[in-house]
Amino acid sequence: MLKKIAVLLVVLGLCFALMLLTTGDSHFEVQSHASFPLPQEEVWQLLAEVDGWPDWWPGMEEARLVGALIAGSEIRLRLKGMPTNDSALLKLVSSPNELVWEGPGVLGSRAGTRFLLERDAAGSRLTIQNFVRGPQAFLARFTGEEAFVKYQQKLLEALGLALQGKRLAAGKKD
Repeated sequence: MLKKIAVLLVVLGLCFALMLLTTGDSHFEVQSHASFPLPQEEVWQLLAEVDGWPDWWPGMEEARLVGALIAGSEIRLRLKGMPTNDSALLKLVSSPNELVWEGPGVLGSRAGTRFLLERDAAGSRLTIQNFVRGPQAFLARFTGEEAFVKYQQKLLEALGLALQGKRLAAGKKD
């Protein structure tokens, strides 16, 4: 019996190693979007306030920008359920249009989020894209797409409420 368990563990270990070797170049992404009846610059202000993300971003326990809001700067993030507390790096910042950050995922993968903000007939259209590169992407294709889309919708709703609240607060001060 012990020998069978040992053989099974070796076979599982080999299968896991093979998966890691063959899925290193895997890529997974999912995106959602929403329109807001606000100028692009007003939406950008909320996105650019990295330290304020936990106030409206579901599951974001901590976000702290180290340095300026420019590509290469570090963001210290703590997300509920995130397997690591490693920092993310801003990969692209193009005010007031695009912000991309990326950090470590599981199994040596890289995971990140992209915000793309464009003008539209309603005011602004925000596209949120989550992406994973590496072995975790292979697994996410089977288990994660629906969960990512639900989370993105929740995030867009929370952002909309935060924008509404910010606009009401600004109106009261006038």
